[in-house]
Amino acid sequence: MDYSEEKYKALVESAYDSILIVKDFNIVFANKKTFEISGYSEEEVIGKPFTLFITPDETNQINDSYIERLENKV
Repeated sequence: MDYSEEKYKALVESAYDSILIVKDFNIVFANKKTFEISGYSEEEVIGKPFTLFITPDETNQINDSYIERLENKV
């Protein structure tokens, strides 16, 4: 790991907010704060669809926004 990767990793892991990386609707990365905030374990989060972790009221809006991003419309 080079210096810039180390700095990036330290920044993400020390963040006070949850940081997720989503690929094809599934969570592929979550920082430690995500698990502290949610109460879920890494095994319960990684590889799962991100839509499992949002409220039903937000599901349609977030799905639409995510699809637009994937299609490069935003």
